[in-house]
Amino acid sequence: MEVILSQLMDSFTSGPLLRSSDSMVASALAEVAETAPVTPEVSIICVNWNSLDYLYDCISSIYEHGSNMSFELVVVDNASTEGDIEGFAHQFPLVKLVKSDRNVG
Repeated sequence: MEVILSQLMDSFTSGPLLRSSDSMVASALAEVAETAPVTPEVSIICVNWNSLDYLYDCISSIYEHGSNMSFELVVVDNASTEGDIEGFAHQFPLVKLVKSDRNVG
C-alpha cells in the first residue's frame, strides 16, 4: 500500500507543472497512508469521473465478494459533475474518498 501511494504521490508532485490540485490530491493520498490503522492484505484504488453508477456496482461487489480478506478501498473522484459523490461517501463510510477539484486522469 505504501509503495502504491508513494508512486501516486510521486506522479503528482514530480511532473513538469505542479498544480495546486495535484498537491491537494498528493496530500490527501499521504493522509490516507498515514491514517490506515492496520496494513490490509489488499488496497483497492478506484478512479472515478462521472461514472457513479459503475462505482456503486464496483464497491458493492467488492464488499460482497471480498469478505475473506482484509482490504481497504480508496476512491479518487476526478471532479465529477454528475451524480452525488457526497451521497456515495455517506452510503460507504469505510471507503476513503479523495476529491480532486479537476480531472487529473
